[in-house]
Amino acid sequence: MLRRRTFVRDASYFVHSLSFSQLPQDVIDKAKICLLDAIGAMLGSQSLRAVQIVQRYGTRYTGREMATIIGVNEKTALQQAAFVNGTAAAALDIDDCQILCSGHPGAVIIPAALGSAEAIQASGKALIVAVVAGYEVATRFGVTQTSAPGETLVYGSGRWGCVGAAASAAKLFNLDAQGISHAIGIAATFGPMAPLLDQPTIKPLPMTKESIGWGTMVGVTGAMLAREGFTGPQIEVEDPSGRIRRLDEEYAIRRVTFKPYPSCRWTHSAIDAVLELKKRYGREIVPENIDRIRVYLFKKALHINHPSPPTVESAQYSVPFTIGAAISDGEVWLDQISDKRLNDPLILAIAGKVEMIHNPEFDHAFPARPAEVEIVTRLGKTFRRRIDFPKGDLENPMDQRQMEEKFLRLATRSIPQKAALETMQAVKQIERIENIAHFVEIIHSRQS
Repeated sequence: MLRRRTFVRDASYFVHSLSFSQLPQDVIDKAKICLLDAIGAMLGSQSLRAVQIVQRYGTRYTGREMATIIGVNEKTALQQAAFVNGTAAAALDIDDCQILCSGHPGAVIIPAALGSAEAIQASGKALIVAVVAGYEVATRFGVTQTSAPGETLVYGSGRWGCVGAAASAAKLFNLDAQGISHAIGIAATFGPMAPLLDQPTIKPLPMTKESIGWGTMVGVTGAMLAREGFTGPQIEVEDPSGRIRRLDEEYAIRRVTFKPYPSCRWTHSAIDAVLELKKRYGREIVPENIDRIRVYLFKKALHINHPSPPTVESAQYSVPFTIGAAISDGEVWLDQISDKRLNDPLILAIAGKVEMIHNPEFDHAFPARPAEVEIVTRLGKTFRRRIDFPKGDLENPMDQRQMEEKFLRLATRSIPQKAALETMQAVKQIERIENIAHFVEIIHSRQS
């Protein structure tokens, strides 16, 4: 029997009633890590062409100065700041993941929540509540916009994340339950119909990616319109498999995972496998010794096969290129996935030796995203390694120290070390901050 739920009504009552005092400590801590991770992604992406383009847009076509463009420390209209910061948060492809709906909630929700909190001078506690509300609403709507395991995915993160952005902003604007329902309904109606980037026909991959920046703007706009009395629909969602958990049953933010590499999550198991083999057999796994590389993957991952990517975005979605970088440099980070390295002859030579092969067994391994790498040397030796859960998954998590190191590596690409450390400390104690505008000032303090 087909299950239907009045999603908007249920979500609006949940968001309206949610308070800081009822949040479990581990949920608060997870929201802080999500906040830190998203800010790091925004700061780390400042050198990307896509980010510089949207920053020019955000500052040239400005409106009422309400919220800050992270990284350049200029204020603009809230919707524009949301768009620019959402784009920046997703640009490196190092933003967080939600396995329940196969996408990236943080890059959509956190820029919306942070900008809205700054615009109305909300407290740190209010920001945390808004972030949690956004993740919970977006994840459950996302389940209806993506597929069950083994089916074809439909929409990208901007499509379903926008309702989380709306929920976050509406909560911060202190709308009543009816106003929140309108904000969510407006966002769901206006949300971008973003195609996923694993479609084989989308080459080279565009700067639009999964319309995350646009989804952030739509969500904030939905809340602002609802605040003025604009109405949105009550939306019923179909849940034939019963996958949508009640909002008061479990916090979906607990299921959020993080990335150690700036590339599509589906490349990470192969990267981990290569780096482990290189660490163990380093003297034998060097570029000049490699004859061929076979990578066994689940079917959907076969699409991310760009051995000679023409753009950074295509490189982020390339198993061969990321493997080439891992073998060439011994790491996959921002310096490898960059415009300067797209034509690197050593990376491309290795990438050209990669053959991607479908392993039907892996199609049914969800939530694992397995990859098995087989490296054959010119002397006939074969080295194999299989990874089911890449670093950052719930089964193989990044610890607090690793998350902080990741943040500092990203943030210090655009702000001084002292400002980055102060920002990290402020996030740890965000509930003590009375005005989020002061927190944004900390991020940009003493920029050189």
